[in-house]
Amino acid sequence: MNEEPIEWDKDVDRLINLGLVALNKKRVTLNQTMLEITRWGSNILQQDWEEFQERKRRK
Repeated sequence: MNEEPIEWDKDVDRLINLGLVALNKKRVTLNQTMLEITRWGSNILQQDWEEFQERKRRK
């Protein structure tokens, strides 16, 4: 397999930090924070996968 690595996006880091800030301020539970991070992360992975497939199809 010759797959390109997925780069760590600044938005991912920002989302995690925002979730931790909200958790620290007791505005959300740990479960809610992890659920949001997971949902957002899976959307990014899906988008990256689709872009990878598109680049592969063009070759």
